[in-house]
Amino acid sequence: LSLKQQLEPVFREKLGRETTVQWKFASAPTAAVTINGGVVMSSWFDIVDWPITLSARDDRDGLLASVAQIDKEIDELVAAGVPASGIVVGG
Repeated sequence: LSLKQQLEPVFREKLGRETTVQWKFASAPTAAVTINGGVVMSSWFDIVDWPITLSARDDRDGLLASVAQIDKEIDELVAAGVPASGIVVGG
């Protein structure tokens, strides 16, 4: 099952079955993740160091690409008539 298929029933139960909430679950692209031995998996960005600390190396390009993807999805929702004040991003 997709994440949406797994979580939407749980959220609907908590919010009430007649909610007008629309669900959109963004999917991370697949990429090699260094900390996992380079295994290709769903990941918003590469994780190079563990634990993640202020001095940890980060994947700036991957982070920026992920932000751009989420921005695009928000723009599409707004263009479809969803007010920006009605959009919640979580993760």
